[in-house]
Order: sequence, then structure tokens, then C-alpha cells
Amino acid sequence: MTTTLETQADELLMYSREVERLESQLTYLAGGIASAAADGDTDSSVFESLVNMYKTTRDQHATAKQAYNDTLKGEN
Repeated sequence: MTTTLETQADELLMYSREVERLESQLTYLAGGIASAAADGDTDSSVFESLVNMYKTTRDQHATAKQAYNDTLKGEN
């Protein structure tokens, strides 16, 4: 039987990994957006796709960070 503290620690670890993964993805997408913009490809479908993926990932990152903070406070 796992304790509440062990469950909370497992959740914190899970959310921490998710936040780190999403931060890496945001960095990668931002680089792609900057590269496309530097090449003048802001009217391309690739640029639009990168921007949409960035927005989605940004929102997922915010959700994961909130879940981490809620768990840390014992509100999850």
C-alpha cells in the first residue's frame, strides 16, 4: 500500500518530467519559428504549423506546471 506522500512524490516526478519535456519542445519549436522567420518563410504552411504547435505546447506546458504546483501544495 502506498502512502499519500509516496503518491504525491510520484505525481511530482511525473509532472516534473512532463514540464521538462515540454520546455525542450518549446525551445525546439521556437528555433524552427525563428529560422523560418529569418528565411522569410512566414507565409508558408510550415511556419503556420510551427506556430500552432508552439501555441499548443505552450498551453500544455502551462497546464503541466499548474498540475505540478497544485500537487506540491497538496491540492491535487
